[in-house]
Amino acid sequence: MHGGVTYLNQEGVKRSVSKITIPKAFNLQNVTMDVAVLKLSRPMKGKNIATIPLCSHKLRNGDSVKVSGWGLTDEYGSNPSEQLRTVMVRMVSHKKCKSEYRSVATISRTMMCGLQIFVFLFLSLFFVFLIIL
Repeated sequence: MHGGVTYLNQEGVKRSVSKITIPKAFNLQNVTMDVAVLKLSRPMKGKNIATIPLCSHKLRNGDSVKVSGWGLTDEYGSNPSEQLRTVMVRMVSHKKCKSEYRSVATISRTMMCGLQIFVFLFLSLFFVFLIIL
């Protein structure tokens, strides 16, 4: 695990992962429950490293959320971004999301959708959390 980096090829602060927990419901084919909890061997400290607060309430349509990662930047793309990206999106209903993606992907009950300038992003309901004990 590399912390405090912006680009995938940067070294940053290194920590080994002592445990990986993946939900039993994870399904790679339809990206259901695509989340993992990583327990690091020791705390991650350094420049550009901070704790990410968890959501404290149920998200509703119209709520703004920040999405960050090195994932795909194009819904039809196949290569992840080499640079960390962040975007603010507004939550949209599961019904609208399923309708928009009906010919592209199956939107499961564990996913949620955000809208940013006419671009729908489907996201796993849960995010990767680093558990540092």
